[in-house]
Parts: sequence; structure tokens; C-alpha cells
Amino acid sequence: MKKVLVAYATAAGSTAEIAEVIGAELRTVGHKVDVVRCKKVDTVAGYDGIVIGSGVRAHKTYAEANRFGQANAKALLETPVALFVSCGAMKEGSDEGTARAQGYADGLAAQVPGLSPVSVGLFPGAVDFDRMSWLFKMILKKGFNETGGDYRDWDFIRGWAEELGAAFESA
Repeated sequence: MKKVLVAYATAAGSTAEIAEVIGAELRTVGHKVDVVRCKKVDTVAGYDGIVIGSGVRAHKTYAEANRFGQANAKALLETPVALFVSCGAMKEGSDEGTARAQGYADGLAAQVPGLSPVSVGLFPGAVDFDRMSWLFKMILKKGFNETGGDYRDWDFIRGWAEELGAAFESA
């Protein structure tokens, strides 16, 4: 059994819900897991594996996740790390969307020069207008013709987390 931290950055809660499911699945496969928002993590000391997750807005991962990586770079280079991003680019499942999502994950990894994640999860998120500011809601509706919806594939997310549990165990 490994002790794993799932640290996440979210704006409207979709990425937090993904992080909780990842944490639950890692517990199911035998790990002790803490799921904590990046800005509320006191220390990464004592963890045998770390997952960093971020939503994407304006074609960037959240600054909160980027700062977490930068602030903990030394420890992250000494600990197995996995990354995940939750973004609209993944909702259609196209090669182009996957490439964009991989670019977001690469940008998150670049916050820690030399970081080589043991796994990277690329997931569509959810667009819940009730959880957004009126300005961002208008930008999505008018500028991007977004209608809202939950695009997350929970079975896929659980499957990734299960594989991640094995990767952490062998690391």
C-alpha cells in the first residue's frame, strides 16, 4: 500500500469531482489517498505517489496547479507523479482535441523541468452554467456556442486510476 496525494485545481468543480473519483479508485486498489485542492496542500512530504490534476480555461491549465508544481518541484522530481487534465478539447474524442489536451498536460509538466510523469490522463469535463460567473457563462454561450453538459466518462476515469494504482505500486 502506498500513500498517494491527489492534488487538483478547479474553477467550477468538475475537476474536483474527477479527483475524488480517482482517489476513490486508488483506495479501492489498496492505496491510502488524500484528495486536496492544490492551494490547500500543506506539504507533499511523506507521499509515495502524487497526482496533479487541473481543469483548462483560456487554453491553459489553472495557475493554482502550475504554482503547485513550481513550489514542490524538488519533491516532485523524487516521487512518482501522474498528471491529468480535464478540458473541453476532449469532449469530441478527436485526434486534434487529444493533441490539444496533451499540450495542456505537457504545459503542466513543464512547470517542473525534468518531470517525467508515470501516467497522463486526458479527460473531458463538464460545463455547468450554474457554477460559473455570469461573464464566463456568456463567453461560452455566445463566443463558443457552448450549450453545457457533462462530458465525463466515469468508467474511463476509473480505468485510468486503476492502472495508475498499479503504476504507483511498481514505482
